[in-house]
Amino acid sequence: RESNPLRAVARLAALFGSFPRHLPVALNAAEPPLSASSTSRREEASSTASGIAQREREPMSRLQLFGVPLSQPVRAVAWACLQKRLAFDFKMVVPGLKTKGGSAHADFLALNPLGTVPAIRDGEMVVGESSAILGYLGDTYVWRDLYPSEPSSRTRIHEYCAWHQANTRSLAALFGPKVRPDMAHIYEEKLPQLQQTAARAVTLLDEHWLEADAFIGNQSLASIADLLAYEELATVAMCELLDLSPFPKVSGWLKRMAALPYHDEAHAALSHLGSLSKENDTPMPKRLAAASKAGLAAMAAAQP
Repeated sequence: RESNPLRAVARLAALFGSFPRHLPVALNAAEPPLSASSTSRREEASSTASGIAQREREPMSRLQLFGVPLSQPVRAVAWACLQKRLAFDFKMVVPGLKTKGGSAHADFLALNPLGTVPAIRDGEMVVGESSAILGYLGDTYVWRDLYPSEPSSRTRIHEYCAWHQANTRSLAALFGPKVRPDMAHIYEEKLPQLQQTAARAVTLLDEHWLEADAFIGNQSLASIADLLAYEELATVAMCELLDLSPFPKVSGWLKRMAALPYHDEAHAALSHLGSLSKENDTPMPKRLAAASKAGLAAMAAAQP
């Protein structure tokens, strides 16, 4: 029986790598690298639709997204692409794995020396780190709803993204030990501090970032900041790791975010994984593989 969760997901990646290449989401191993105001926002985004569609039809321009569907930052990028109808090939790369198909393997490190997911390849452009990827896509494909060009709006988004990594992102510490029991000992020493940071982050999200408007940073429409934040909170909420009901503004925001297009398709892996706070007789590696498979299939079906 496979005891390493990473290897179980890697086996899934290898299995899907044998599927026909015409599938909407390609799950092959990484290929050899290349060198390294709401109305106005909607109107600006709509004005570029034909240009985006033309680029998508170019055979060499299809975006590649590297990662796994249970990764919070990977899902933020995938959900943005699904919402904006930007086709992409999903390349399974398992974080931390040193063998083929892992982010610590030489093939992927040649593409992204940081060894992190998500990463994207868009033509000859390779970008790592989710906030940088979303900013790049927002500018390249002119997603002025998700990534407005108006200075004050963009500054608020950047402000949140800078704060996010050391704050909202700390919620991952509640998820990590559950899906990686082999690494639970690494979390043990830092867990109390991380839990305290996570609690403070949710409080500030409720009392500051969502204080005045429907979305983060005084925005009337969801932006890339909301996508990044939502993935962290949705993970702990859908997996029943944290009760968010004491935070009314966060709770209302979660409902607004869940009503956005392609939410269910982008989060099928989480839905399939289910609660991590209840007893489950299925071994974790098997649960992760099944959840990943469900997530990949849902995103494939949602491709434009």
